[in-house]
Parts: sequence; C-alpha cells; structure tokens
Amino acid sequence: MIGWSHTEDDDETQPYRDTTPDSDYPPTLKTRPKPDSNLVRYALGKAYIGASTPLWLFITGVQLPLTVHPAPLVILGRLDEQASEEIGVDLTPFGAHAKGVSRLHAVMHRTDGTVSLEDMESANGTFVNGRRLIPHQSQLLRDGDEIVLGTLSLRIAFQ
Repeated sequence: MIGWSHTEDDDETQPYRDTTPDSDYPPTLKTRPKPDSNLVRYALGKAYIGASTPLWLFITGVQLPLTVHPAPLVILGRLDEQASEEIGVDLTPFGAHAKGVSRLHAVMHRTDGTVSLEDMESANGTFVNGRRLIPHQSQLLRDGDEIVLGTLSLRIAFQ
C-alpha cells in the first residue's frame, strides 16, 4: 500500500511503500502466474489458432477446401501475369474475376494464436459475417466465420 509522509527537513510530501500485505490489493507482477497456452486458448475461444495449425477455406459450391499453411501474411486475390506481388491464395479457378475479386483483394495476418483479415482497398469490398471491412483495418477471425470477397463466399475453419 502506498501512503504519504512528510519529513521535517523539507516541505514536500514524499511517497513511501507500506510493506505489510494487504488482501484488498491484487498480487504484484512478481506473484502473478505466468500465462500458459491453455489460458490464452480459453481467453481467445474460437479465435485461437495454434502456431502450426493450417487454415481451411471452404468455398461455396466447391467440394474440397483450400488449405492455407502457417505464414505471417497470406494475400487473397486472383493471379495476374503482370503483377509483381505473390498471391498466397489464388481464387482465379473459382470464378474470382466474374465474382468481383480484386487481384490484391485482402490479406490474412497470422500472429501468436490469432488470424485477422484486412481489406486491401478492393473494388467490391470484403465482408466478415455480413459486415463490410474498412480498408486497412484488421478484423479478428474466428473458426467458422463467413468471408465474402466481392461476391465469392467462403468459410474459414481452423479448429
């Protein structure tokens, strides 16, 4: 507990630390338990993804899912022979051009335990569970979220 003391030698009030334990205050940093992966997984719920867990993208009308292996950044879009950027997930074979998917439509960011999606100023927008994303603002993804790029609909799974 922090209190205040006044010394006779100077006119200022100085803080001091009371060393008696007080049960009304939370534990200090030295006594708090270290976070473990189970606690992090519990806190994130359906947003948690393991470090080596692949993502599956289930495209509407397509039998088999696309598998996306762990990487810090994965660009979703359609292949263009003139583009210098490398597309992580090429959606061209699934009618991407006709469905309004931009060449560099969106990017998935993978961090410790989570995946987020960011619209890259696409012409026809990126939607997560029916809500349009603001360009260059990341949206945390959860297992089972519906993603729409233009009008191409897919579902993400990772648990």
